Amino acid sequence: MSARSEFCRQLRDTLVANQNKVLLRVVLGPNFDKPLEFTGASLLSQAEDLAARFRTRDRGVVLLLLPHSPELFLLQIGLVLNGQIPGILAWPTSRVDPEKYQRNLVHQLGNLPVDLLVTLPRLAENLADALPYPVAGLAIESAASVERMFPAGLVIEQLTERNIRLGESDASEDALFLQFSGGTTGAQKAIVGERCSSVRRTVSHRGCRSITIWD
Repeated sequence: MSARSEFCRQLRDTLVANQNKVLLRVVLGPNFDKPLEFTGASLLSQAEDLAARFRTRDRGVVLLLLPHSPELFLLQIGLVLNGQIPGILAWPTSRVDPEKYQRNLVHQLGNLPVDLLVTLPRLAENLADALPYPVAGLAIESAASVERMFPAGLVIEQLTERNIRLGESDASEDALFLQFSGGTTGAQKAIVGERCSSVRRTVSHRGCRSITIWD
């Protein structure tokens, strides 16, 4: 068993062992004092159910272009458990020009070695014919209000050339996820979240912040 597979097994075992304990709280406005809570059991069940809707090849890279929401956290965990690699993209602010932003996405994301992009339904429809890989829509509770910034209509921007070298999309065995930097122009840059570094950071945070099992 690989180190990554062992990590996923331990993650699953931890969720099962804490099936009745709240392991994740997601704070959403305007009810900031009433976060959504997920126990180990609900986290595992909902994460796996959500990730099952977005299957790719083994170790496939799945970009997540979603606003702050429970689905973003659940899908990231579910994809990791599935053996896929989620790549988290920064959601744009309301200050961007939506039409220019969508055109920029074609050039920013079109040359990335990716198997699937998951975003909100309207944005998925707009980008479906402009990107060289599948785009899937995911409806979330706040989608209607968030999507208003994007006009309905296909993005007609097209890549003139896609520069992907053979094997470039093959991730290292230790990779768990990709965290992209923000920005609406220029090439996208990402940090690879690897198993070893993720474990070290978690242990370090626990020590620095005096986190106990009761937190």
